[in-house]
Amino acid sequence: LDASVANCIYQDKYQSNITWVGTQGGLICVDFEKNMQHFYRCQLPAGKVQDICQLFDHSIWIATTNGLARFDPDTSQWAIFNTQNSVITENNVQALATPVDKKKLWIGTMGGGIFCWDAVQKNWSVFSAKNSNLPTNHIQDITIDSQGNPWVATHRGLAVLNLSTNQWQVFSTENSELSDNVLNVVRNSSDGHIWVGTWNQGIADFDPINNEWKHYNSGNSLLTTNYIDNLVPTPSGDILIPLQEKGLFKLNPSDDSWHYYTKSNTAFPSQSVFSVIPGVDNSLIVSVKDYLLQFDDSMNLKNSLILIQRHLPDNDISCITQSKRKNLWLGFRNHGLIRFNPDIHEWSQWHPMNSPIPAYDVRSIVEMSDGQIVLGTANGLAFYNENSRIWSVYQTQNSDLPDNDVTAVLYDKNGYLWVGTSNGVAGLNPSTLQWKKFISETDDINEHITCLSQTTDGRIWAGTSKNGLLGYKENENLWEIVNQGNSDLSDNHIQTILGTQAGKLWIATLYDGLTQYNFITQSWTNYNTSNSALLFNNIAALTASPDGVLWIGDNNKHLYRFHPLTLEWHTIELNENSSDMTSIVGIVANKEDDLWVGTQDSGLFHLEWPRSLESPGALIVVQGEDLLLSTQDQQIFLENIYCTFSKHEFQHKDIMMIASSQTLDFNGDGISDSIVDTTPDAANIRNAILNWSVDKYSPENPLFIFILGQWSINADTQMLELHLPNNQRLSALELHNALSLYEQETGGQIIIVINNVDGSQILDHIASHARIVITDGQIQTDRYKNSAYGSFLHYFLAGLEKQLSVYESFINARKQVSLWQHKGTSKSYLDDNGDGLSDLLDGIFANQIQLKTGQQERFMPKVQDIDFSTIQSDSIALTAVFNMTMAFANASLHYLSSEKPSLPLNISMTECRSMTFCGEISDITPTGSYELIIMGRDHYGRMFVSEPSIVNIGLQQYGGLKGQVNILLGQHEITFNETRLEVHLSNTEYEVGIHPDGTFSFEKIPEGTYQMEIIGPDFYIHHSESILITAGDVRQLSPVAYDIASSWCSSDVDCNGIVDLKDIIILLQKLVNGVTK
Repeated sequence: LDASVANCIYQDKYQSNITWVGTQGGLICVDFEKNMQHFYRCQLPAGKVQDICQLFDHSIWIATTNGLARFDPDTSQWAIFNTQNSVITENNVQALATPVDKKKLWIGTMGGGIFCWDAVQKNWSVFSAKNSNLPTNHIQDITIDSQGNPWVATHRGLAVLNLSTNQWQVFSTENSELSDNVLNVVRNSSDGHIWVGTWNQGIADFDPINNEWKHYNSGNSLLTTNYIDNLVPTPSGDILIPLQEKGLFKLNPSDDSWHYYTKSNTAFPSQSVFSVIPGVDNSLIVSVKDYLLQFDDSMNLKNSLILIQRHLPDNDISCITQSKRKNLWLGFRNHGLIRFNPDIHEWSQWHPMNSPIPAYDVRSIVEMSDGQIVLGTANGLAFYNENSRIWSVYQTQNSDLPDNDVTAVLYDKNGYLWVGTSNGVAGLNPSTLQWKKFISETDDINEHITCLSQTTDGRIWAGTSKNGLLGYKENENLWEIVNQGNSDLSDNHIQTILGTQAGKLWIATLYDGLTQYNFITQSWTNYNTSNSALLFNNIAALTASPDGVLWIGDNNKHLYRFHPLTLEWHTIELNENSSDMTSIVGIVANKEDDLWVGTQDSGLFHLEWPRSLESPGALIVVQGEDLLLSTQDQQIFLENIYCTFSKHEFQHKDIMMIASSQTLDFNGDGISDSIVDTTPDAANIRNAILNWSVDKYSPENPLFIFILGQWSINADTQMLELHLPNNQRLSALELHNALSLYEQETGGQIIIVINNVDGSQILDHIASHARIVITDGQIQTDRYKNSAYGSFLHYFLAGLEKQLSVYESFINARKQVSLWQHKGTSKSYLDDNGDGLSDLLDGIFANQIQLKTGQQERFMPKVQDIDFSTIQSDSIALTAVFNMTMAFANASLHYLSSEKPSLPLNISMTECRSMTFCGEISDITPTGSYELIIMGRDHYGRMFVSEPSIVNIGLQQYGGLKGQVNILLGQHEITFNETRLEVHLSNTEYEVGIHPDGTFSFEKIPEGTYQMEIIGPDFYIHHSESILITAGDVRQLSPVAYDIASSWCSSDVDCNGIVDLKDIIILLQKLVNGVTK
């Protein structure tokens, strides 16, 4: 579906710069100020968005053909309402409307009637033809009048509900002057009138107060059609009527005057006007095919955006692969090649009409190690270099290609290219461009090749259309024929083959299912409808995820997941929109649970497989009392632990959270989540280990335990004890006994991580053979002791997040902490052999354990750039640019001194633009050298801390700067009548305006090197040069000259859609007191 076709537009009522666009292919959030778009599709129950509304809590509600979606822009949380989880009885939601106070949402469906959600009382009301006088359950549109009464457009007339009497009134052609019972749209205008668009009688204007009707149609107005499916009243009282392929009409009801806007008299790029809404400041937002346009009240174009494209040329995909850049490459039988970037939803297409690609029919796609894309087509072999955008084509006329009908391509692990055709196999060395053609006097290897693959022993395999397999023995330069006549291959009609890391070759056949050949044991295993979960024997697609799970597609829209180790099968049927004969032609598996599926008849599917059906293990998190960490930092620890494990297949049922906090914001969305199971006391901790964990146990899956809190020696018992709330204690001996009983009961592996404890003491009590015990010693340095960000646990969790082993995560965390805490003392221990020591003999067991692959691969947050300037002798201004959007960020300054360090100075930072946080702090004492550290957390709950940077406060010497800018028109120097140019020192707060005579100056700039920028907002003027400021010196720069006639102006001043010399002349007349030459 095409995301550039807008069905509806909605102006956000609480963010004036945000516009929501509902399209045929998803939801787009448009920010005109930042020239940005964000696309939502996977979060929606269906691609087609039919209406958008907003409630008083800022939530955005989206009507789709398969349910109702709610999106909270403040927290980025989604919720879906449908027939399965709400009172809604029909998933095809057609219309949404809210009253002025936005406390109720009225929902019209196609077949289920009307539903009203009271967002304050939190209850539903249902109106249908069965329980009310509503004329039909098929609702076309809804609007709400000033009294809060809903008016409903149906194909059986116009209905209104009087909320004071709870009675419906229906207007039809039989009882009123309504001209047509078949209504498409209903709207209310600022004067209280109700406007309806009809199927075949134009527009009707109804005044409910005076019970008067007025009609507009093609016979008495400028309307060119009587079919009206969209009406938009404006605050000024005008009525806007967008008509597809016919432009935009505007009616002034006060005098019945009309205006007609088309491509010829406005900045519309086409006549296809799909939707329109009033914007802020009397602006108008118009959706025209592929574009979203913003006009002022005089219909002058203010902004223009090309909407994100999301469409396929047709549904007949022939092959699919994914490149190292994460782009999807799709081959089509009749439309060439498509490149799709799933992250930004960008599409590009190549075919013989716009590129050297030799055919519309693309059969096979592979990527080489240098990033080149190789295509097998119906008319030769094609190479495409993405960097240089150069194509190379090989055919029988210019190479040793045996046939132009290229059916399969393989790039092997040695960098050699294998090409299968309808007349045998050829090889190509991409480095030397030397070909090797394999020819036989018989038809053995001159077969129609259907597929190619390589097994881990380096052997090349080719599947044929009717003669089984061909296996190439390189040392003998010999092809070996493997078929039903000389092996246990179940079918000679091979559709695709796949070599896996487990030493197996999987063979998909046309008539007898799937065959596995183990070339190590030389054994054959056949899977078909009689002995497996396969529903059909015609297998068309194979792939393996990185963890070895096999994905299988048949010719009848079924996808199968097969685990070769556990022999478990799971079956997925593509949705009802796909035909029964849909053939799955290709599968891309990023991970076990993230698939792209290409089909022959039904296009492209994105499948997010549920998290592993097997439990990945169990996790217990205990929050004790800790006097060294603030409550906020304790919560950050708890949230980060939960977040890390939840992203690696641990569901809430796999995690026992024992904490004092009632709720925790584990995912960084700003909303507290109810993830705490019980309060911390000794009985609950023992119960979690001895009962809950035992019940959760499954073979091969470990038990993780994190214990946060302060430990001390009991003066009476001389036992090491964990401090718990309400003066309770848990002794190390009690903990050891509980762990031992768990191990005796299950034989399972335990990994226990304890922070804020003397490792040498705790290991004496709980060390045991094969039990992995990790401790983080107390930090003695004041400036670090109360920060979660520089801690061992932070870095240890970051290692687990990156899927390092437990041992690797421990080593990495210890290394990072030593860098951070170079002036403190911190001791971390790992013991997994039970000797109570942490030495070189440990790590064997810990190195074998890591978290499973997460549900979705995400980049880790990091700072890409840090800029700071000391704007005064005791102040600093700071900018940090991250690689992703962050939930929050802050910074701290740590004084470097040989004396006892002071507490860190915190710098509050706010998001000043996308992915960028800014902050400043003043009155810094004492002066000297400081370590600057950036800390933050992303919207997935993951923490980040930067490497320390050295900042000198109060140690600067100062200099100055003077310069001259001469503005020319051709050879003639001109003088502006006011300041029109600016000078900035990049990444600082130093900026000045250039005086009308062209001079500028800076004073008291700290010595150093700066990037100076001269900017002219009214012109395309931008000058940048590096400037060195030295102490006690005022630097005089050489004059800078600019000819604005050659630079052109930066805006269409006369609004004719063209930026030209005329715009410069008009602008100059404004900027100077007349132009004489």
